[in-house]
Amino acid sequence: MHLRTVQRTRPFMSRSTLIAIALALAAVVNGALPAMAQDPKRQERTITLSATGSASAVPDFATIMVGVMTEGDTANVALAANTKAMRQVVDTLKSRGLASKDLQTSDFSVQPRYEYKQDGTPPKINGYQVMNTLHIRVRALETLGEILDEVVQVGSNQINGIQFGVTKADELTDAARREAVTKATKRAKLYTEAAGVTLGPVLRIEEQAFNSGPRPLMATKAIAAESAVPIEAGEQSLEIAVTMTWTIE
Repeated sequence: MHLRTVQRTRPFMSRSTLIAIALALAAVVNGALPAMAQDPKRQERTITLSATGSASAVPDFATIMVGVMTEGDTANVALAANTKAMRQVVDTLKSRGLASKDLQTSDFSVQPRYEYKQDGTPPKINGYQVMNTLHIRVRALETLGEILDEVVQVGSNQINGIQFGVTKADELTDAARREAVTKATKRAKLYTEAAGVTLGPVLRIEEQAFNSGPRPLMATKAIAAESAVPIEAGEQSLEIAVTMTWTIE
């Protein structure tokens, strides 16, 4: 009796067939990944809310730009007149108790003054103008009106503005930040409790600041001519807006 051995062989796949199968599998996997990423169940749920906080304080200092503008037929004449007037202004301020650190020259210029004719000839220099501007800080606000009056009397003919400020502005800002975050968190808890979900950790905090204090007061020689110019500092206030994002569970 003869036994015959039967050998089974695996079907042969060509290289091109294997490549086609691999590409098909890759297409299926790549198509499935975006679908999984877009699955709402897999996305992180968040809540975003905004709130504002504010803090106010009475200003305790003021900054002023005072200047002297003089003209003369020559630069030397205009400069000499300007130097004399500005020295009187500085001496007056120091006699009022202002420290040297609160006085700073912010601008100084000497410019020719031109005469223009209508006959088309080139303009000619007919004099010079000298401008000297001093930036001052007044810490005793109760003396501010008298200081304005005195600097005008001794020679200042330019007062560009008055800006009030608070020395401890950082503390004012931090108080507004705390209030804004407290309000936003309280509001987020209210919404999540009403929706039946749990408020998770904070993911992001964004801030925007707004100064809502008194606007700069423009002053001129005309309004400073009266003795003891009335000045009202008002109240300096600052507002912080925050936008916060939390996870929800």
